[in-house]
Amino acid sequence: MITSRAAALSCAALLWAAPALAASYAGTASGSVLKLPAGARAAALGEAYAAGSVGDPASIYYNPASPAGTRLGAFSFSHAAWFQSVTYDLAAFTLPLGKNGSSGTLIGGAQYLNYGDIQSFDNTGTSDGSFSPHDFAGALGWAYQFENRLAVGAMAKYVNSVITRTASAFTFDLGARYPLGYGFTAGAAYQNAAGSLRYARDSAPLPRQTRLGLKWETPMFTFSSDMLLNSDGKNAASLGAEARPVSVGNVGVALRAGYNSRISDTRQDSSFPVSMGAGILSQTLSLDYAFVPYGDLGSAHLITVTLHWDQSSGPFSWLLGEDSPAQEPQPKKQRPRLSTPRQTLQQQEQQPQQQLRRKNPFGSADITTWE
Repeated sequence: MITSRAAALSCAALLWAAPALAASYAGTASGSVLKLPAGARAAALGEAYAAGSVGDPASIYYNPASPAGTRLGAFSFSHAAWFQSVTYDLAAFTLPLGKNGSSGTLIGGAQYLNYGDIQSFDNTGTSDGSFSPHDFAGALGWAYQFENRLAVGAMAKYVNSVITRTASAFTFDLGARYPLGYGFTAGAAYQNAAGSLRYARDSAPLPRQTRLGLKWETPMFTFSSDMLLNSDGKNAASLGAEARPVSVGNVGVALRAGYNSRISDTRQDSSFPVSMGAGILSQTLSLDYAFVPYGDLGSAHLITVTLHWDQSSGPFSWLLGEDSPAQEPQPKKQRPRLSTPRQTLQQQEQQPQQQLRRKNPFGSADITTWE
């Protein structure tokens, strides 16, 4: 059997996950890998990510509608070093379909959580070997943005958990994102809507949760906030802030900080937990780092590498169909027209949005910067 000491170590390593490993496989938290942070940028921002980030493929784990409308393909890989010997790896991708993403965006990824080797003991306290529990989750979905800029997304997931026995389940996420104007964007997602992991005669439902988020963005700053509503009643709030003080050509630096009440509730000291991070961003490659403190238990470090490419000429350009952007005829020049006062006002209102697009090194169709 697994002793309470082993259970406590697993719990310490998964403060962001569901309750700790219990004294046997029957009491294991269901789908712990589904509650871990996805990507260094999200972790540094306190996981206030429900309003989306078009240029970050890992954002699909917070809202499957997040990458809708992007015209760039992207792939990201993240590695996290947790407590003891626990490691966590994540991969995610986004691929626009059709001309300029007119047929939506294909999304997907995989998560792998390795708890390391845990010593087991029998009823007399004698060691009877060790075991290596681990979790895996694979995802595949689709996101679409309508002409009114409302974005929706859905993602199916397969979860497999191995402790002393194996359990698996299927579930899905639903999400939406909508720009409110003046730099504000709202997002909502319902995650792990179905499914349970069954170990022998005992089962536990996957962590059902609802995310509600709001983001405000300017050319140099991003502020975000989320509310996480869990089916177990352990709700949480998070805040995040990002500054982009330095930009040289198409390369920039981002500084980030965040707060997550879920971390605060599990810390053993009275200090205020603030996650921090930084990123180096360009049109084709970005590198992000996050540092998350846990008081006496230690700290977690996350690193994410993201690759972007022009879908019209990239390795998956065949997904665009016959009419790629490169084949589009140039529009005919029209004679200039005199603007009415109403048209002039509309043009002035659109200037900040156009300015944000020019400053975006990733060239995304979204109005937000650095996405």
